[in-house]
Amino acid sequence: MAPFVFDSKEVWRGLADDGRTRCNGLYRDWASWQREKGEAFSQLQRALRVLSPPGEVLTPGRLLRISVDDVLDYPSLQMPYGVEVALLHASAAMRRIVAFSYLLVWTWQEHLRASNLLRWTPTRDICLLIDEVDAHLHPSWQRRILPALLSVVAEMTQSKTPPAVQIIATTHSPLVCGSIESEDPASSKLLDMDLDEELGVRLESVPLEKRGAGENWLRSRHFDMKTTLPENAEAEILRADALLNRESGVTKQAFAKQTKALAECLDEFNPYWVRWTEIGKKRGWLK
Repeated sequence: MAPFVFDSKEVWRGLADDGRTRCNGLYRDWASWQREKGEAFSQLQRALRVLSPPGEVLTPGRLLRISVDDVLDYPSLQMPYGVEVALLHASAAMRRIVAFSYLLVWTWQEHLRASNLLRWTPTRDICLLIDEVDAHLHPSWQRRILPALLSVVAEMTQSKTPPAVQIIATTHSPLVCGSIESEDPASSKLLDMDLDEELGVRLESVPLEKRGAGENWLRSRHFDMKTTLPENAEAEILRADALLNRESGVTKQAFAKQTKALAECLDEFNPYWVRWTEIGKKRGWLK
């Protein structure tokens, strides 16, 4: 069977091909499921709950009309401040997670229907391909999105033996990388993509190491950052290091000038001051 390929608009408004409706789209399916109050809507609610941001549960609200010129009943979300917001007007982060939830439920429901029509046994393997899984998400949401996606299928199917789920996701977020540290190294891989003069792009499988804080991930080979400081602060530290590494010709005035430059871009608690002041005292530039 040929795969369904959606663009962002078709996910919400529906997909038609050769006069056939391939997918009703999120707006119409959600409204239909909500009116029916059947298993599909229960699965959608469970998926939204599992994928919700920390401290806030994505809960469906009433179906809303938003204009006299538009007869579509739009699904809504109940906001924690007591207002129902139509999905059309929800934030980019919420719309992205809602779209994830819908596609998971829709795909599973359609797979079960197709399996029944074709007399096939429903699959036990699911593979999700997600580009920029952290897009639009708050950092606290980025930290839990992959573990949540891994568990949402079990929640969706309510099966004692849930399908085997594989997620292949790209990200630029150190928090997403850190979120998989607790996963089994035998079943998890980290693929690093780098520019290569001969190959163009090189894809390399590297060991999944525990790095802890997001800052440690940023300073790893995967992000190629020497520090997580602003560029001007990093530049001043490099100039300060060059000054300290000179064996001769450094005057007290040059040290004082660099001290002033560092003070303009580093806060007083920055750990670099420990090295700077210690060496300054040893060389007689500071009292």
